[in-house]
Amino acid sequence: MREWDQFVAKQAQELGSDIAEKWLGSLKVLRFDARNLYLEARDVFHTAWFEEQMRYKVRKLLKNGNGKPITVHLSLGTSKPAKKEYKPPLELVSDACDPHATLDSFYQGKSNEAALQLLAAALQKPATYNPLYLCGPTGSGKSHLLMAATEALRSQGLNPLFVRAETLTFHVVAAIRSGLMRLFRDFYRSHDALIVDDVQVLAQKTATQEEFFHTFNAFHSAGKQIILAGPCVPSQLEGIEPRLTSRFEWGLVLPLQTPTPAELLQILDQRQKLLDFSLPENLRQFLLTHFSSSAKSLLRAFDSLVLYAHMQKKTPSQIDPLRALTSLLEEEKRNLLTSDKIVYAVGRVLQVPSSEIFSKSQKKDVCFARKIAMHLCREMLKMPYTKIGKEFNRDHSSVITNIRFVQKELMDRDSSLKTQLGQIVRLTTLAKD
Repeated sequence: MREWDQFVAKQAQELGSDIAEKWLGSLKVLRFDARNLYLEARDVFHTAWFEEQMRYKVRKLLKNGNGKPITVHLSLGTSKPAKKEYKPPLELVSDACDPHATLDSFYQGKSNEAALQLLAAALQKPATYNPLYLCGPTGSGKSHLLMAATEALRSQGLNPLFVRAETLTFHVVAAIRSGLMRLFRDFYRSHDALIVDDVQVLAQKTATQEEFFHTFNAFHSAGKQIILAGPCVPSQLEGIEPRLTSRFEWGLVLPLQTPTPAELLQILDQRQKLLDFSLPENLRQFLLTHFSSSAKSLLRAFDSLVLYAHMQKKTPSQIDPLRALTSLLEEEKRNLLTSDKIVYAVGRVLQVPSSEIFSKSQKKDVCFARKIAMHLCREMLKMPYTKIGKEFNRDHSSVITNIRFVQKELMDRDSSLKTQLGQIVRLTTLAKD
């Protein structure tokens, strides 16, 4: 079934090909029609993993050519293997690191210069600042720096453990179900450092948060380095217990910003040199035009071009980017953040119709929502003041005044506005998906 194959391929990009092949590629397709897909799992644990990790993704992403959802029916296989082969009761492995993700290959830009210097200095004397917490929006380079930190610690002869929060959750759930929590704890605590990406994924996962709390304490008490990353400062994480978020702030919080267009150009040039693959100017501009939402998106497109060229035995000048990057172009278009999506999110959180935010209404709640929307257009889209003015039918000076108002409120007021902004930013992320 083409739609299922595409879903598995997308998960391979997100989770890694090994995990996708082991847990999704091994599901047996029994039969299917336009609205149903019948799969068979090899055992109870296989079924449990799918229900825990994939069911919500399937409901959201698996659709037929008409945009209608495809229902997945999962059953348990009854066939017995000819030979009974030994399988470990609980498989605990770290997530793989990108070999290109190093501190030297991270293009810092002026906005991230201080954060990178502090991180590099802290890694020279592990646990001086504990934990290190990297925060920033998607595309700001958090995952790159976590993997770079992992390699930096390994180069010192240490044995760090790098896992995404989704992997941590999977490990905890699997350990609980198999009654092997001691094995889980022994594995995690045998490492010299704990590095966890996307901590926001732990939201509402009570059992995982409970175990992570004790794991965090064990590492911290032993003087072992902890490095974490999330989309916002710890106090703005929703669905995470206060006893955890307070610990996230014990050490050093390093804020990161997404790269500017000029910095994206430098990042692309740096990647070309690293892989010794020079693009002609037309391809270079094509990538910068169509994949400028983040460095991650840009580099992913570039790497796809390199792979396409090798597989098709083409030189860079012979590549047709529309043909080589069809699926990525479609995905980028779906995920592109716009001012309309920001205004929609602001309206949802502040309960103001989007049409009024764009209107000339002077109602107090509408004006406040409009100021927030302008501020986020500036922060998240890096829009010039003049362009923001055109979007909201306001002059240049009014835009600057409104944005400064929000900035002042963020400094002067309690955390209520910060909480609202956090909710809006998270909603824009969902809108992008």
